Amino acid sequence: MSFVPYFTLQSAESPKEESEDEDADKDEDEEKKPKTKTVKETTYEWELLNDVKAIWLRNPKEVTEEEYTKFYHSLAKVILPLQFM
Repeated sequence: MSFVPYFTLQSAESPKEESEDEDADKDEDEEKKPKTKTVKETTYEWELLNDVKAIWLRNPKEVTEEEYTKFYHSLAKVILPLQFM
């Protein structure tokens, strides 16, 4: 069994200025200023969710007590600390 990376597609919106198209018939006497409007541009990017090898695939000597505790709490949904008898 090997490590399988999981990705999610994330979107982000950023403001971008675009020029407005003007009709040629409107006020030709006006000063020629480029008119722009701000629009939101959405970009998509893949983001890696898990960059750590699964705890059960790693060498037990390399896994710290803190990693075991975090894994147990996420799996068992228990807030109490682990106690060994």
